[in-house]
Amino acid sequence: MLGRTPTAKEETQAAWRAIVARKDEERCEFLRRRGFSKAETGKIIDAVLAEEGRPPESIFDFAQGITTVARDVLRGAVGGLPRSSMGWQILRSQ
Repeated sequence: MLGRTPTAKEETQAAWRAIVARKDEERCEFLRRRGFSKAETGKIIDAVLAEEGRPPESIFDFAQGITTVARDVLRGAVGGLPRSSMGWQILRSQ
Protein backbone atom coordinates (compact mmCIF):
# COMPACT_ATOMS: atom_id res chain seq x y z
CA MET A 1 0.00 0.00 0.00
CA LEU A 2 1.31 3.43 -0.92
CA GLY A 3 1.60 6.11 1.74
CA ARG A 4 -0.50 9.22 1.67
CA THR A 5 0.77 12.54 0.39
CA PRO A 6 1.84 14.86 3.21
CA THR A 7 -0.20 18.00 3.72
CA ALA A 8 1.27 21.47 3.20
CA LYS A 9 1.33 21.93 6.98
CA GLU A 10 3.28 18.69 7.44
CA GLU A 11 5.73 19.67 4.69
CA THR A 12 6.29 23.08 6.31
CA GLN A 13 6.84 21.53 9.74
CA ALA A 14 9.35 19.10 8.25
CA ALA A 15 11.24 22.01 6.62
CA TRP A 16 11.39 23.79 10.00
CA ARG A 17 12.82 20.67 11.65
CA ALA A 18 15.35 19.94 8.88
CA ILE A 19 18.48 21.64 10.23
CA VAL A 20 21.03 21.82 7.42
CA ALA A 21 23.56 24.35 8.76
CA ARG A 22 24.72 25.42 12.18
CA LYS A 23 28.00 27.19 11.30
CA ASP A 24 28.71 30.06 8.92
CA GLU A 25 30.76 27.80 6.63
CA GLU A 26 27.87 25.31 6.46
CA ARG A 27 25.42 28.08 5.54
CA CYS A 28 27.59 29.30 2.70
CA GLU A 29 28.29 25.76 1.50
CA PHE A 30 24.59 24.85 1.57
CA LEU A 31 23.69 27.76 -0.71
CA ARG A 32 26.77 27.58 -2.95
CA ARG A 33 26.14 23.86 -3.65
CA ARG A 34 22.73 24.90 -4.91
CA GLY A 35 24.13 27.36 -7.43
CA PHE A 36 23.99 30.67 -5.55
CA SER A 37 26.88 33.07 -6.04
CA LYS A 38 28.95 34.34 -3.14
CA ALA A 39 27.11 37.69 -3.31
CA GLU A 40 23.68 36.02 -3.45
CA THR A 41 24.62 33.79 -0.54
CA GLY A 42 25.48 36.83 1.58
CA LYS A 43 22.21 38.55 0.67
CA ILE A 44 20.17 35.46 1.58
CA ILE A 45 21.87 35.04 4.95
CA ASP A 46 21.54 38.77 5.67
CA ALA A 47 17.83 38.64 4.78
CA VAL A 48 17.21 35.90 7.34
CA LEU A 49 19.24 37.76 9.96
CA ALA A 50 17.17 40.90 9.34
CA GLU A 51 13.81 39.13 9.44
CA GLU A 52 14.41 36.46 12.07
CA GLY A 53 17.15 38.01 14.17
CA ARG A 54 19.31 34.90 13.82
CA PRO A 55 21.21 33.14 11.05
CA PRO A 56 19.45 30.51 8.91
CA GLU A 57 19.68 26.90 10.04
CA SER A 58 16.72 25.00 8.63
CA ILE A 59 15.51 24.45 5.09
CA PHE A 60 12.56 26.70 5.98
CA ASP A 61 14.92 29.51 7.04
CA PHE A 62 16.81 29.32 3.76
CA ALA A 63 13.58 29.21 1.74
CA GLN A 64 12.39 32.35 3.54
CA GLY A 65 15.68 34.14 2.82
CA ILE A 66 15.68 33.12 -0.84
CA THR A 67 12.09 34.31 -1.20
CA THR A 68 12.91 37.66 0.42
CA VAL A 69 15.89 38.27 -1.86
CA ALA A 70 13.96 37.20 -4.97
CA ARG A 71 11.09 39.53 -4.07
CA ASP A 72 13.51 42.42 -3.52
CA VAL A 73 15.27 41.74 -6.83
CA LEU A 74 11.96 41.83 -8.68
CA ARG A 75 11.16 45.12 -6.98
CA GLY A 76 14.57 46.45 -7.96
CA ALA A 77 15.55 47.07 -4.34
CA VAL A 78 18.61 44.83 -4.00
CA GLY A 79 20.83 44.92 -7.06
CA GLY A 80 18.01 43.83 -9.33
CA LEU A 81 17.43 44.73 -12.90
CA PRO A 82 17.78 48.38 -13.81
CA ARG A 83 14.32 49.84 -14.27
CA SER A 84 15.22 50.78 -17.83
CA SER A 85 16.22 47.21 -18.76
CA MET A 86 14.33 44.85 -21.02
CA GLY A 87 13.64 42.62 -18.00
CA TRP A 88 11.73 45.39 -16.24
CA GLN A 89 9.80 46.14 -19.42
CA ILE A 90 8.75 42.48 -19.62
CA LEU A 91 7.80 42.36 -15.93
CA ARG A 92 5.76 45.56 -16.20
CA SER A 93 3.86 44.27 -19.23
CA GLN A 94 2.58 41.19 -17.38
